[in-house]
Amino acid sequence: MMGWRGMVGLIVPSNNGVILPEIYRALPEGVTAYETRMRAGAHVTPEAINRMVEDALEAGALLAEANVGMIAYCCMGSSVFKGWDWEEDLQRQLATIGRCPVTSANTAILEAIRHVGAKTVQLVTPYPKGIDELLPQFFAARGVTVRGITKVKVNPVGPEPAHNRDIRFVEPHYLYTLARAIDPKGIDAVCFLATDMETMATIDALERDLGLPVLSNNQAIVWEIVRRLKLNAKVPGYGRLLAD
Repeated sequence: MMGWRGMVGLIVPSNNGVILPEIYRALPEGVTAYETRMRAGAHVTPEAINRMVEDALEAGALLAEANVGMIAYCCMGSSVFKGWDWEEDLQRQLATIGRCPVTSANTAILEAIRHVGAKTVQLVTPYPKGIDELLPQFFAARGVTVRGITKVKVNPVGPEPAHNRDIRFVEPHYLYTLARAIDPKGIDAVCFLATDMETMATIDALERDLGLPVLSNNQAIVWEIVRRLKLNAKVPGYGRLLAD
């Protein structure tokens, strides 16, 4: 039987071509994931976020019909833009609609940061300037210091992605090279942000080479799945967070 150990519902921005296959590679045996999409648009704007939330609540109702054991809201940028209180309220609404536990890309990465004992982190992001500028205050509100932001260049002719869907074309070897150049002194962890950025294949090597925990949104979501479904499952190959 499919999902005999657990079924997970993912609420995913429509532009995202990475998260489902990346998470599926790391799911423990017997766990299945199902995605329902919400309209994202070309850029993260207040109008786009409002549309996404309408779709997210509808997605929660659709996933409830599949009787999933938990739901993950898989858009970090919208939550950074709107803030923790907004996201926590959205998670409460989804928990009521879905009748199951709910996590998110932000909640997962925050809990992972706390789990590895990190207080100061270096972020690696493909986000536009408007979101990057919000990140230090966003994390500080939950007790995490951002030492700096390493910028992922998505658009070869400019600093910003021309469209949200461009992020999924960033190559993992480029991300490895970018993160490998980070000075590990003075930080406790490196965090890749963006659920549509293919990062998990680089994590093991980076942890060995940097000597630090390396976290990503998608890796942290898998970790939350294991925790929320109360599975006794180690997932090797994707960093110490999942291997332990």
